[in-house]
Amino acid sequence: MKATPKISLEAGQLLQNYYVEDRKSVNENKKAKRKNNIPVTVRQLEAIIRLSEAIAKMNLSNFVLESHVNEAHRLFQISTLSAASAKFNTVTDIPADMAPLIVRIEESIRRRLNIGAKTSYTKIIEELTHKYSSHKAITYVKQIR
Repeated sequence: MKATPKISLEAGQLLQNYYVEDRKSVNENKKAKRKNNIPVTVRQLEAIIRLSEAIAKMNLSNFVLESHVNEAHRLFQISTLSAASAKFNTVTDIPADMAPLIVRIEESIRRRLNIGAKTSYTKIIEELTHKYSSHKAITYVKQIR
C-alpha cells in the first residue's frame, strides 16, 4: 500500500503562514544587519512540505494535518535556521595559530571512529589529550562538533 497524503486546507494555510513569517523574519534580520542569515526561498518551503508529508505517512494519515506541518516547521527551524544563527562560528572563532592542529584533531577523530563504532566520549577525549597535549585545541573541537 502506497500512502500519498494530501495537504488539508488548514495545513496548506499554515504552510503559507509559516513561509511568510520566515521570509519576514529573514528580511528583518537583513535590515538589522545580523550575521548568519540564510535566505528562505521556495526551496525551503518545498522541504517543509516534504517533511510534513513524511510525518503524515509515518502517522498513516491520508491527509497532512496542521500538527504535521507544525512538527515539520519545528524540525526545519532546529536543523536550518538555528544552525545559521548559532553563536559559535567555526571559521572566525578559531585562533589562526590553532587551526592546523584542530584540523589534525578532527581527522584523528574521523580515523578513530568508523561509522557505527561505539566508544565512550571520555575515552576519546583522554586519547586526544594524550596524543595532542593541547587541552585548548581539544576544547575548540568539542565546541565545533
